[in-house]
Amino acid sequence: MQEEKILKLYGLALRARQAKAGVFGTQAAIVKRQAKCVLLARDAEESTKKEIHFLCEKHGVFLIELSDKAAMGNYAGKEGTACAAILDEHFTSGIRNYTIDGGAFHDK
Repeated sequence: MQEEKILKLYGLALRARQAKAGVFGTQAAIVKRQAKCVLLARDAEESTKKEIHFLCEKHGVFLIELSDKAAMGNYAGKEGTACAAILDEHFTSGIRNYTIDGGAFHDK
């Protein structure tokens, strides 16, 4: 997986207002069925990881674990961002192109 390129697309999506950064924004986007893809930091809290994995599986959202909270926060302009939801299908398609195996843990 080319994490740097995925993070750059994530940053572009944020600037285009096509992404939600942070746990609460991500959860809301998944439940409202706005999220097309979710990025989750590998070093996120276990409870956060369990919740996001559960919601993505329940709602059939593409999920990728990558990088760490510091790197995601750097692209979001927020310190320590644990997860983010990508709301646009085009950004999601671009992100999926950079994953080795399709990257999905839950892809329905």
